[in-house]
Parts: sequence; structure tokens; C-alpha cells
Amino acid sequence: MSAVMQVPVSKLADEDMQGAPAALIRAGQRAREIAARTGTPLIIRENGVIVRKVITLDMITTHSRPAPINNEQQGYSLVELAVVMLIVALLIGGLLLPLSAQQEIRSRQETERILANAREVLLGFAALNERLPCPATENSNGRETFCSTNDYPCSAIVEVYTYDSATNNGTCFNYYKGFLPAVTLGIQPIDASGFAVDGWATSDANRLRYAVSTNSLRDYGTSIPTPFVLTKYQGMKDATIKADLSVCTGGSRVINTGTSTKETATGQNNYARCQTGYALVEDAVGVIYSLGKNASTGGTDDDERHNPNPQGSTVADPAFVYTTLGTTFDDSVTWISANLLFGRMVAAGKLP
Repeated sequence: MSAVMQVPVSKLADEDMQGAPAALIRAGQRAREIAARTGTPLIIRENGVIVRKVITLDMITTHSRPAPINNEQQGYSLVELAVVMLIVALLIGGLLLPLSAQQEIRSRQETERILANAREVLLGFAALNERLPCPATENSNGRETFCSTNDYPCSAIVEVYTYDSATNNGTCFNYYKGFLPAVTLGIQPIDASGFAVDGWATSDANRLRYAVSTNSLRDYGTSIPTPFVLTKYQGMKDATIKADLSVCTGGSRVINTGTSTKETATGQNNYARCQTGYALVEDAVGVIYSLGKNASTGGTDDDERHNPNPQGSTVADPAFVYTTLGTTFDDSVTWISANLLFGRMVAAGKLP
């Protein structure tokens, strides 16, 4: 086998090839400078071992800069520019995903903050007005909405936006499928129509949802609760309050989906609720939630369909779902338990 003739690059006839080694060295130096300025780690060989290392500016000295190959070489060669552009493209591409992820985190954190604030404002409203507000409807421009008759489901077609003890007596137009009444509560942020929005706020689907207990479903056989007292002025002074909203750990843990029929005198549990042992809360007086980033497209899987949304077809009921965040479930959910509400009412001197 004949030996391969090795010719020094400097002896090659092509001038561009003669300048390639210097160009590659200078491109490598420029890559180290870019990595140092952006805090991007480099994969390098150090002492014969491939390591991931963060390069700092003080590690780059002028002594490491290669001298020009000749006095006529000025600026950068095409080879050098191509290498630098490739490195910059790789660095930028590596930064795009983290930036997107950071925006996702910020939107979710802002949503959690808005929900926590909404819960506190609802508790403040209850302490001041001695009742919880009714949910808003799509036509109410952020105002709580009552039924014009004292019944549920509401038999009236016309919505009422003013509390009237002589007519609706605190009966809501809709208890389980409504919006947070931001105008009634006086909270921000809201959209142009007066509805509270989450951290994404990209469409009407990102309006915050709100449900309130009818106080009419639990323990019918042994202790008949008085319906609709939680949204009635001083109704919480009633001795038979049985909040009935629940939040389950998954859609498969909800039973009697789509029903809100109260327990019978014989103790039959006909209303939607969580299976035993799978409830995050089962005596909530109110549930507030966001449909998340996929508000306009999601809502039909077995978990999100239990939280009333524009795409879902499940009949609204007193059972909601909050489970592990994933590719399909991204709702944010919070609630007010009966104990928390009554504790605040006692502290405000409104109970007993």
C-alpha cells in the first residue's frame, strides 16, 4: 500500500484553502466569545475528556487570538463567516425553547396569582354583603346574574342583574356554568366586556369561570338543607348549610356525571360527586378556575370536560376536576371550602 502524500496547507495552490486553518481558529475564538457573553455552555475536550463547560470572558485572552496569516488579510473570510453564522444559529435555536418555556411559566404563575386574589375578593365580598355572589353569564358584562323567579333550575328566560329579596331572593340564573363576576367584585384584570381573564388572556375562552353551591344536594335523608342560602342575604345564618361542590383528582373519579339531583329521603346519592377517597374537597361553597393555555382548543378529554368550557358537551354539574398538568389537562383550579368561608364570616362578626 502506497503512503498517502501529506502536503502542508500553506503549500496548496488554492488561496482560500491556505487561509482555512486560520479562519477556523478565528471562528472558534468568536464562538467562545459568543458563548461567554450569552452564558451558553460549550462541549469541549479538556485533558482528553469531553466535558460541558461554561466559558467566561476572563478566560478568553488576547494571547489566544490567532495572528493574521499575512499582512493583506483583513476582516473575515467566507469560511469564517459561514462557521460563525452556523454557531450563532445553533445558539439562538437553543435559546428559543427556554424562552417559550419561561413565557409558559410566567402565564401560569400570573393565572395562579389572579385566582388566589379572586378567592380573597370573594371572601371579602361575603364578609361585607353576608352572602356569596352569583356567577356572571355571557350576556351580563361581568355582573352577577340572578333568576327572576325563586326557583332552580331557573324557569325564567330574562336575566336579572340586581339582587332583589322580594323576587329572586338570591337565586342564581346558573350555579355551575358561569363566569367570575369581576365587575360586581371590582377586580382586575378584565377584558373589554368586563370579564376577568387569566394569565394567557388570548381569547374569550380565557375568561375565569366560577361556580357556587346551591346548598340543596347533601344529606337530604337525614338533614334537609335550605336551598340557595349561600347567595341569599344573611342566608348563611341558616342552621342546615350543606355545601355540595366537589373537586376530584381525575375525570374517571367522577360519578353521576351531568346530574345535580339531590339525595332522596332514602339516602340515595344521585348528584355528581367524587368517588370515595378521590376528592380534593367535597364541601366547597365556590370553585374558581381557568381553562389554561388550551382554552380555545381543549376541554373534551376525560378530565377537562368536567370543568365547563366552550368545547365541552358534558352537562354542568357540582363536580369539577383538578389533576396533574399535562399535554391535555392544563386547567388551574382553586376553591373556597365551607370551613374557610365560615371562619372568615365569624372573624368579620357576621356569624353566628
